[in-house]
Amino acid sequence: MKSITMLKNYGVQFLKIKVVEHQQLYKNGDFAKFENDSRLIFKVDEFKFDEDSISQLLISDDPKMDAQNAYLLHESLKDLPLNIAREEKFWGALSHFNQHCLNYIRVRWPIPEKQDKFRSYVHEKFMGGNNNRVRHTRHALSRLWWYANSVRSTDLKNYKEMLEFFLSKQDIANQIIERPRLSTNPTLRQSIIESLFARKDEKIERSTIRKFMALLNFKGGDLLLPTLSLSDCREIVEVAFMQSLKEDKT
Repeated sequence: MKSITMLKNYGVQFLKIKVVEHQQLYKNGDFAKFENDSRLIFKVDEFKFDEDSISQLLISDDPKMDAQNAYLLHESLKDLPLNIAREEKFWGALSHFNQHCLNYIRVRWPIPEKQDKFRSYVHEKFMGGNNNRVRHTRHALSRLWWYANSVRSTDLKNYKEMLEFFLSKQDIANQIIERPRLSTNPTLRQSIIESLFARKDEKIERSTIRKFMALLNFKGGDLLLPTLSLSDCREIVEVAFMQSLKEDKT
C-alpha cells in the first residue's frame, strides 16, 4: 500500500507554467524526476491505496471502455475522501506521476497536433481546467471516479449496469455532477438515474434532459430535498420529467 501523493500550490503552478517546456514528456516521456521533489509534492499518510491496482485501467481510446475504467478506478480508490477527490492537487499528481495513468490519458485523449491547443489540452485533461464547477468532469481521471461515485453512493442494486448506462449518456452524467443540489443528494440522484434508465429505449432530446435537470436544480432551492424519502424524490423527479417533456414539445 502506498500513501497518496498530492501537489503543493507551487507544484500546481510549476506544472501549469512549464507545459510547453515539458511537451515531450507529455508526448512520450515521464515525470519521474519530479516525483520526489519536496518543493512540488507532499504525501498524505492517512490515506493509502494499492497503486498496482490502478494498472488494471484499460488503455484504450474507445469511449465504450469508460464504464469499465470508471469501475476499476473507483474500486482502486473507493475510500478516497470527498475533500481529496475534489482536489486538482490529487488528480494532477496521479496523472503526472503514475506512469500507467499517464499512458492511459495519452491514448484516451490523444495529444492535439496543433501547438496552440496543447496548453489548454494539458490544463484540462491533466489538471481539470480553471472552472471549479466543471473540473470534476474535465480531468481525464477525475471524471471516471466521479461518474462511478455518483452511482455507487446510491442504493441502486445493479451498480455495473447502471454505471454503464450513466456513462453512455455523458450529458446526463455531467448535468448531475456539475449541479451541486443534484450531485450532493444520493436519494435524488438515484431517482434521476432510475427514471432515465426506465426510459433508456426512448429517444429523449438533449434539450428535454437539460430542462429536466435545470428544473430539478431549481426545485432544490425551494424544497428540503435532503430530508425527503426515496418515494417522495421519485415523485418529484417524475413530475419534473413530464413537465420538461411537455414544455419541450410546445
